[in-house]
Formats: sequence, C-alpha cells, structure tokens
Amino acid sequence: MNILSPEKVLEKLSNLGAKQIIRHTLMHLMLTPPLRDWVISFVKKPLFDAIISAGTKFNEKFGDVESQNLTFGNTKVLIEAWEDFFNYENNPARNKLFRALKDITVSEYEHDYYYAFRFNFFLELLIIAVLKGKWKPRPENTPSTHWRAVKPYGGEYTIIAEIQKHREEIIDILGDKWSFLKGGNDNV
Repeated sequence: MNILSPEKVLEKLSNLGAKQIIRHTLMHLMLTPPLRDWVISFVKKPLFDAIISAGTKFNEKFGDVESQNLTFGNTKVLIEAWEDFFNYENNPARNKLFRALKDITVSEYEHDYYYAFRFNFFLELLIIAVLKGKWKPRPENTPSTHWRAVKPYGGEYTIIAEIQKHREEIIDILGDKWSFLKGGNDNV
C-alpha cells in the first residue's frame, strides 16, 4: 500500500483545481484514494489502537465495569444498551474496539460528573433533533454487514421513525415548554 504524506495529499488536491475540490464531499474525499489510505493509516488505526489500549487499562485497573458496585442508574442503562448492541454487532475484527468503547464510556460516566452531565445534555440535544425531524433514522436494513437482525429492520422500523411519525402528538403531550420543537426556535 502506497501511503502518501499529508503534504503530498494536499499537493494532489490542489492539482485538482478549486471546482473539483468543491464538488467533493468530505465523505467522498475520505473514502477515495489518495485520502482513504491516509485516513485509515494515520487517523483510524491510531485512534482504534488508542481506544483499545485505554479500554484495556480501565479493565486492568478496575476490573469488569459490570461487576462493580455502581452509583448511578444511568450507568446501568449504558451497560444494558451496550449489551443490547453486542447482541446485534457481529464483527470479530471490531469486537475489541467496541468492548473498549463500552468500558471507557461506562467508566467515565460513572466516575466523572463533568462528562456524565455533558453526555446527558448531548443526548437531550439528539432527542430534540429527533423530535424536530432533523435526525433521520438509519436506512432500512442497515447495518447490512456483521449484524444479527431479522429483516426488515432500520428505516420505518426504527424508534426514530416511529417518534417522528407521532412527533406532533408527543410535543403536545410535553406541553408549552417544548412547543418550540414545532417551529424553528432552537432554544434548549
């Protein structure tokens, strides 16, 4: 595999000309040569390795997070959500990565208010985006590889699609405080 340096990548991009660069979306740029190999080698691989290393260190120091005496109910919900995820996820090549992410997210949520409360707020922002119809459900039958689920799934079969189908009723139930979800006001 011939990996280009960031300088060479920028040189190749500048040779394309401004119109061609503007036409390319970030996804297109990251998934096609010459940037694809660079992103994999210099971004994803080191990131995955760092996450796996950190998750391993959490586990070595504190043991399995599930067996600990947990303080917060939301931590237990996180563990349950991860276990539900693992019931579907079926990619042996990513198992260590996802297990490490579980250990990191659960441990950080349990012991550090700073991150826990911001995680809660971020979740609230996503729920608001769902209720506003901005956050779209994943496409039907996705993920399509390394996934244990009986088709059909995704798309109209997701909880996001169902919430959006009934968003006006849900917003009415929530009351006046949340009526901004119907319009364009983004106050949180």
